[in-house]
This record gives sequence, C-alpha cells and structure tokens, in this order.
Amino acid sequence: VGCGKERELDDKQYKQIISKTINTLNETGSMEAVCFLTEQHVKGRDTYWKVRQAVETTQDCLYTFNQLKSKKVDPRRPLRKMVFNVPTRRELTIGESAIEHGLAIAAGSKLCKDVANMPPNICNPAYLGEQAKELETNFDNITVELIGEDKMAELGMNSYLAVGRGSDNESVMSVINYKGAGDDQAPIVLVGKGLTFDSGGISLKPGEGMDEMKYDMG
Repeated sequence: VGCGKERELDDKQYKQIISKTINTLNETGSMEAVCFLTEQHVKGRDTYWKVRQAVETTQDCLYTFNQLKSKKVDPRRPLRKMVFNVPTRRELTIGESAIEHGLAIAAGSKLCKDVANMPPNICNPAYLGEQAKELETNFDNITVELIGEDKMAELGMNSYLAVGRGSDNESVMSVINYKGAGDDQAPIVLVGKGLTFDSGGISLKPGEGMDEMKYDMG
C-alpha cells in the first residue's frame, strides 16, 4: 500500500489508505488479515486515534443495505476477521479500548444508515419510535419517552405538528435520554432531527437540497 512521503501522512490520507485496503481485501476474497498501517506516523495523532479510525473505516467499508432485496448478493468470501497491530506491548490496552470504542461508534452509525435507507412506507414515525425503544431495551443507561400528538399539542409544539400534517401517520417524537457518563465527564452526543420522509413538504426545500431531504432524520 502506497502511503506517500514518510511523516507527512494526514487524517484524510490515512482514512483513504485504510478504506482502499479494506475494499481491496474484500474484493479479493480475503477472509482474515493483519493490518500494520496503524503503525504509520499520522501528523498529530496517537495510537488510540489510528486504531479507532481504522475500525470505524473498516466497518464503514463493509456496510451494506440489502434487507429489502429479494435476492441478496454477498461476497463469496467476505472479510471476517481483522487484526490491527500496535507498535509496543504497553499499547495493547490502548488498542483494545480503541477497538471497543470504534465498534460502538460504527454500530451507532450503522443504525442511522439503516433507518435513513429505509423507504417511507416502512420508516414512519411509529417505526422510528420502535427503533428508539429497542435502544432502551438493549442498554441499561438509555431511557426513551415517546411523545404523541396530544402531548405535543399540550406542550405547544405547533411547528412540529404542522410538519406532521403532511402525512397520514400520527407524529411521534422520540426523546432518548443517555445517562452513561459520570458527572465529571462531557460526552459528545449527536442529535438528529428524527424527521421521517412520509411527512411531505419536500417542495419547501431549495431544488439543490430536495434529493437529500430523505436523510434529515439522521
């Protein structure tokens, strides 16, 4: 794998190299591989960052959405195992932590991609609420409250209700409460609009943004 000039590798180039490597491995039918690219020097980045980004990029490259296909086409020998090397033994714990965090971030990203790729006749407000409730079931540090139209009216959420009138489905707002960090921590939480594509109103968007409105829920 060509990585360019030594010690000049930046964030973007590193991710591109990992992506190219994973795609090539998957295309050639390699089922297991050991990656030493995590030992490359990336300007301003440490082992934790390099391993975590490698995990996230790997999962992103292997992502497919074929749940709705009548005939699924999978690689004959998909990549099943990837080992990421770290420079020294004392960095093993750091590498393991990076893998754990990378897999968690990739799982969240996959969930967002899956619901965004679902067609509006499936992914309506009730469906999105069900996905939120699954998070509550699977994780002890997450609680979910679903707010229906009656409660929205009581709270004065008139703009939200106005958007929902473009759909035959009742509006549902999923309030997801995450309480997994300590009082002295400040985790980064990404919040999406949760607007499903059955709501109508696409003509309110400028022409150049209409095709991307479906992904507003992310």
